[in-house]
Amino acid sequence: MKKMTFIGLLLFTLGVQIALQLYISKRSKEPAVEQQALNLEINFAADEHHEQVNTVTTSYATMGFTSRGGTLSELTIHRLMNGVRQDFTVLAADQIQERDQQAFIVAIDGKTPYAYHFKGQEETDKAHVLSYGIASHDAEVKKQFVVYKDRPQIDMILTVKPHVPTTVRVMWPSPLLKGLGEDEVIQGLVSTRATSFTKIAEKKIGVTAYMQPTLFGSEDKYFVFAMTKDVNSFAHRAYYKQTQNRILSLVESNPIQEEKTWTLSFYFGPKDGQMMALVDKNLNNVFDYGLFSFLTRPLLYVLRKINDVVHNYGIAILLVTLLLKILLLPFTWSGARKMKRLQEYQRKMAYLEQKHKGDKKALEEARMELLQKEGLPLGGCLPLLLQIPFLAALQSGLNNSLELYRAPFILWIKDLSVADPYYVLPFLILVFFLLGGFMSQKGAGARQNIWMIVGAVVFMAFTANLSAGLCLCILGNIGLHTLQTELQKAIDA
Repeated sequence: MKKMTFIGLLLFTLGVQIALQLYISKRSKEPAVEQQALNLEINFAADEHHEQVNTVTTSYATMGFTSRGGTLSELTIHRLMNGVRQDFTVLAADQIQERDQQAFIVAIDGKTPYAYHFKGQEETDKAHVLSYGIASHDAEVKKQFVVYKDRPQIDMILTVKPHVPTTVRVMWPSPLLKGLGEDEVIQGLVSTRATSFTKIAEKKIGVTAYMQPTLFGSEDKYFVFAMTKDVNSFAHRAYYKQTQNRILSLVESNPIQEEKTWTLSFYFGPKDGQMMALVDKNLNNVFDYGLFSFLTRPLLYVLRKINDVVHNYGIAILLVTLLLKILLLPFTWSGARKMKRLQEYQRKMAYLEQKHKGDKKALEEARMELLQKEGLPLGGCLPLLLQIPFLAALQSGLNNSLELYRAPFILWIKDLSVADPYYVLPFLILVFFLLGGFMSQKGAGARQNIWMIVGAVVFMAFTANLSAGLCLCILGNIGLHTLQTELQKAIDA
């Protein structure tokens, strides 16, 4: 089974590259837009008073609501990882540089009031309810926040009584996870009545208004802040404002002249399929798994279930890789045999070409005789190609998985979502790559060995920047492929 390991690894590399390309590509349709002046600035009233902060704690988060603007200024998401609670701060008061960067600021055309009065807090079986209000020269504003206990949903019941005609704007910032650094990626999320779900890259956000949004907000790598329901048709249009380190989402009403009440629902939480489904199934579109998403979702489900047993995502990744190898074994085993037959057929053809060099008639007769005797071995590559969708799906899922963030493996690997700090896993990939190559190509010439070494080094350099979780997947696949190759050689000998 000459060169089988090397060919298999090349196919696996191709699968990784396909998955990464699918991850970064966007093929969504642009939503309907309106090109007109956007109302980006807020004229805050010069009213200051003593700040009152009220803390709400649920099973999934701790939130800090403040009387300054009657807003959400602190949000820390909780996760239980193998019995240990982990905290992810995605909205923090020390990150807020301007007043409009607080979540749920309500702005009007005149002077926007800022010094709200806390009206009270109560708790029901399903939610925490906080009330704020203020009366100013231009309008009276009341806010009631309903924070659900079982899911990351916040409803804002907003009442505005204008003294002069005005439009009303509600705004909130994008999530910004502390500690993510250069890996942070912020994008806009838009769905309107006219178009389906769309992601807007931060660099493409401009002076554009999206008409009648049904879902609007933003995401970073692992979290989403978005309006998901607009019960009373508050949002006439929506748009973004760029700041130094994040983007602000704004939804704007039609002009009003009399008192109006609206209910807006928001998802402020992690990219977790189960939690998102409890709030709005449309949120599942944030998962950009590419062409093989139909495989990615069940693979991630299996990964989570295995982790529930072994309590280590690194071991779970290796076990999922093993499971895939076992499921595909009948196809790859037969494919390897067909490939061996094809290589033997090509070797015999090369011998006949050398033997009958210069005698075309004799060569043609010898070829026909060989073809009639052994047939043409076809389909050797197809079983190997069958692996690519599964491996690409797993790679894509791991690259977008919150579960790997700050998930430890062993000793020096404290976070499977970032690269191995000491490059141990990429080095092991190099070793296994060369080991499998030399074992499958015994007797190969110096030139073939040199090219194999060069390919292994290039592959190691490629994996050096991948997350430790992805490296584990690749390493497990290479090791299992080498094991299968040697086992099949022994059985077929």
